[in-house]
Amino acid sequence: MVEKFNQTLKGMINKTILDNSQDWDQHIEKCLFNYRTSYHHSTKFTPFYVMYLRQAVLPNETLDNYVENVGDEAVENSAENIISNLEVVRQEVGEKLKQKCR
Repeated sequence: MVEKFNQTLKGMINKTILDNSQDWDQHIEKCLFNYRTSYHHSTKFTPFYVMYLRQAVLPNETLDNYVENVGDEAVENSAENIISNLEVVRQEVGEKLKQKCR
């Protein structure tokens, strides 16, 4: 899996840099963010969602759309939902990756 990811990252960097430029290291963070927020057919999720159980706020989206004035109870309920969903998402990803490897 690591070799496949490295190959993917290398391809993303090669598409980003201009004419064999030597500043490839300045593009890694952007490429990693793009990878982490891209839908993966094998898991049916983005890597960001699998890690944080929420969608990433993309640079073109305003934070105002995501920040709500909520009370302590809503935050507690949200935390409980995240914890309960975590195991479900991990099981789904594990099953889908096993199916893909067959």
